[in-house]
Amino acid sequence: MNHQWFIKLHAHPDCTKFIHDVLDVVEKEMLIVLSQGRERSLSGPLRDKFRKMQDRCMDQNDHDYAIKPTPEEREFKKPVAVEAILDTVTEEAKQQTRKRLPEYDGPRQPSMRPEDLARMDELREGVGNVTINEREKGTDE
Repeated sequence: MNHQWFIKLHAHPDCTKFIHDVLDVVEKEMLIVLSQGRERSLSGPLRDKFRKMQDRCMDQNDHDYAIKPTPEEREFKKPVAVEAILDTVTEEAKQQTRKRLPEYDGPRQPSMRPEDLARMDELREGVGNVTINEREKGTDE
């Protein structure tokens, strides 16, 4: 992900508070590399955040939120690399291209373990099932 693009967009002369909020959610909660201690936000909380932004855009008392330019200078923070667990196909491709890739020597954090990824998938499937069950309950009553 190119954090510098987000910095450029925040500094754009026409960027409103609404756009700052959208960019922050996309950068910090949606376009992230999964690692130990770092997961993407679930769709429910994301939906709630976007609804709140929409409500602010529609609020006549908060008119500036959506239309008043408020460019912001943001500081670039170099992201921490994630050490990936590679499958055999990817490992072979890496070995073939290793001579062309520069070696990274900065800070790193471990990637999610396979069991963490499986747990996350189970959690997300469970959230989906709860939503479906709640809808079914609502139609039966």
